Amino acid sequence: MRIAEIIIGIIAVILIIMNLLTIPGGSVGVVLLFSFLSFFYYILSFALLNGIRLRNIFKADSYKGIRSIQIILSILTGFALSIMLLGILFKIEFYPGEKIMMLYGLIFVGVITIISIILHIINKADTYRRILIRTAIIGGVGLFFFILPSNTIIDIKYKEYPELAEAFKKHRENPGDEYYKSKYKEEREKRMEK
Repeated sequence: MRIAEIIIGIIAVILIIMNLLTIPGGSVGVVLLFSFLSFFYYILSFALLNGIRLRNIFKADSYKGIRSIQIILSILTGFALSIMLLGILFKIEFYPGEKIMMLYGLIFVGVITIISIILHIINKADTYRRILIRTAIIGGVGLFFFILPSNTIIDIKYKEYPELAEAFKKHRENPGDEYYKSKYKEEREKRMEK
């Protein structure tokens, strides 16, 4: 794994903690970083997972010795990791559609992982090892957030404001109910005043 990815991963963990502790900038940082990472894997996975440096992606010589199946699997992996990262973002930020994004992401990452294991056994190419490392890490984090109930995240995030946490939970359970919507808005405004 490249040093930049490790640094970005550490920053992601810090931003998630900041978000859960409601430290200013945590939520915006999570949205920006996870959106960037999703876009990065979606667009540049074919180069990253095949060990091609960004400055060489337009040079034909960079692709010598790389089979077409490796390029195709790298692109599919980028798509799967992108969906998984967006699913994690949706879960952390409580965006609508979080469950379906997480589910699709886990399915795609799981299928890619199985294919990569089989191809790695057949052909010991570094591409498959790189794919396995990334799918294991991002898929593992995704699985953790998929299993983690949203109410637990709400309880952690708003532990100092239990009334707000309860109002938010009720609002999420009954999104069309005006009473719970106004109650959540009222509790949120009380928190902002403190």
